[in-house]
Amino acid sequence: MILKVSRFVIHELIKDLKPRLASRLLDLEKEVIRKLAVDLVTIYQKKSSVIWGKFDLKQRFPASFKEYIGCAQDDKDFFELTSSAMERLEEEMKGTAGTGGYICFVEYYHKGSNHVLIAMIKNTEGVKLKNLTPQTDIHIDKSRLYQAIDINFSSYVDSIGVQGYTKSYLAFISKKGEPSGYFQEAFACIDNVTPSVAVNKTPVAAKKYVSSFVDDKGCLKELERRIYDYYKSNVGKTITLDKISDIVNGFIPDSNPEGRDGFIEFAKSDEWQLPDSFQAVKGSVEKLVNISLSTDEIGLSFAKAVLGLEGRDIEKSIMYRKGEELSDGKLIVLKLPGDFVRMVEDELGVLRDA
Repeated sequence: MILKVSRFVIHELIKDLKPRLASRLLDLEKEVIRKLAVDLVTIYQKKSSVIWGKFDLKQRFPASFKEYIGCAQDDKDFFELTSSAMERLEEEMKGTAGTGGYICFVEYYHKGSNHVLIAMIKNTEGVKLKNLTPQTDIHIDKSRLYQAIDINFSSYVDSIGVQGYTKSYLAFISKKGEPSGYFQEAFACIDNVTPSVAVNKTPVAAKKYVSSFVDDKGCLKELERRIYDYYKSNVGKTITLDKISDIVNGFIPDSNPEGRDGFIEFAKSDEWQLPDSFQAVKGSVEKLVNISLSTDEIGLSFAKAVLGLEGRDIEKSIMYRKGEELSDGKLIVLKLPGDFVRMVEDELGVLRDA
């Protein structure tokens, strides 16, 4: 999908001083400038730890953004929006440990919607600007993108005037260890759902929804497994509620057609507040799909899908044998790989007949 940048400007946020504002928008006809804008968006989109949210509509920047959406959205309007944002950043940074940096404003079109990306990069040796204009190629990687917020125009417009609208139109990131609170406060981002929280809550919400139509624990367990499989095949990528809804619909019986296509509304309710999309964070997915134990003497990790109860789940490769007491419980590992068996027997000095 082609990414098209329409406007780009860089201002500077300076600790304990007034922001340094550019005099005009940057010339996107220049390759160095256009490349930096595209790189900023591309690097932002590769970030996995995105916090999703929406505006606190009573605050100043959301009001400024709403005005921008409702006007001609020309270069002058865009510049005024960025100036308003710098005022809020200056106010919110006061009294914090934040040191500021270059604040890059990129308006771009991608996947059917306009966006504004507001990203901070630090004034370091590798970032050289003259009059807030790149003169030479600036290499941007994940380590240089400290904080950013992306606003999806289409999703924001859809939300206007809709009571209880919970679609995610803000996406926010911050570099670990940075005093990022002021950045988030400046743009009045609220109701955040981290990817890790969404990864964990979504299967629970799905089972809760389906359980109102199906009274079958085996069915709910299979639903959970299907969602986990979706996660595992998309680690580090975007998970969508649309796809989760497709999975959920497969478990709604034909006798309850009203239950189909209702999961998304359920997932966005006040009880769950799940975003339309989120990243399948590797660590969170692994915790969901695996059972792990680590002590000074034992390191053990295996997929939950291979665990069964002795006498019931005969097809499983790891069986749990219940004891009279918790401490009497045992795991029985079946179908061990031949190489592993040989390694164990060699360690124990077990001899086999030739």
